Amino acid sequence: MVTRGPRLVLAIAAFVAVAASGAFAAARLAEHAGARRLLPPGRLVDIGGRRLHMVCAGSGRPTVLLEASGPANARQYSVVLPRLASKTTTCAYDRAGMGFSDPAPGARTAQDMVDDLVAALASARLPGPYVLVAGSLGGVVAELFARERPSDVLGLVTLDALTSESASYPAVAGITTKACAARWAAEFGLLRVADPFGLAKASPVAFEVTYRASTWRTVCRTLGDLPATGSQLRAAAPLRSDLPLTVVVHGEARDIIPFARPEEERAADPAWLAAQRAFADRSRLGRLVVATGSGHLIVEDRPDLVIETVQAMVDEVALLANGEHP
Repeated sequence: MVTRGPRLVLAIAAFVAVAASGAFAAARLAEHAGARRLLPPGRLVDIGGRRLHMVCAGSGRPTVLLEASGPANARQYSVVLPRLASKTTTCAYDRAGMGFSDPAPGARTAQDMVDDLVAALASARLPGPYVLVAGSLGGVVAELFARERPSDVLGLVTLDALTSESASYPAVAGITTKACAARWAAEFGLLRVADPFGLAKASPVAFEVTYRASTWRTVCRTLGDLPATGSQLRAAAPLRSDLPLTVVVHGEARDIIPFARPEEERAADPAWLAAQRAFADRSRLGRLVVATGSGHLIVEDRPDLVIETVQAMVDEVALLANGEHP
């Protein structure tokens, strides 16, 4: 005979299960409805059974490749890309599982993402050489690409990026925990309801692609694979010592750690700045630039500085190609 207490517990558990199932189904329906209203602004490039979304403009060489930050996509460069395209061919893309790109099965290490990028460039017929520009988590992709394909990379600009100098940054574990919690919130539609980034009114497109469960599954997996990414970077050939390299670092201690308290940001700041300086020192042509007035997402806070820095890099590599010194 089942007593009243256990019956109540069973009833509550059943109610929670039904409510969770309903929330999960409603979240998927909302995502599908939102997806039907959206058209990718670029083209979908086949990389062998999966497609990556790529946006390109401009003409000429070198091609500037824009690598987005963690949960972001090509749209992050919507202000920067047209201005750079007035100077040379410029492309941004969505990594697998982000924006309009198809998700990828399995691991999301830097090597997986580099392999995707190489396949996309070949499929899109965008031959090198390239100037790479990478923000935040995109830094590990750009760095590994530059180390594995040195003859394809003329210059590298990082924007407060995660690199081999900071892949084991102590705060990463905390970021992973928070991102994976956000993943479960997205699965049940809670991110769409809470709208923590204030996207509903600012940009309906960004709202739809940012709060998809597939986006946060990918972010959670990518951060969880950072130890493997660190191993890949340690095993890779060194960065070219004559690579034109500009490391742009934030000028204000904010947004370094997503969802962090101000005191956590300030505590993390010295270690982060030291890692950025160490990465700039990897090349004898490396330089450090401080983005005054900017937090971690420099492309959003200081697009003017990003445009100026990348255009200067394009000019620098052109001079070097002609045997001149900038």
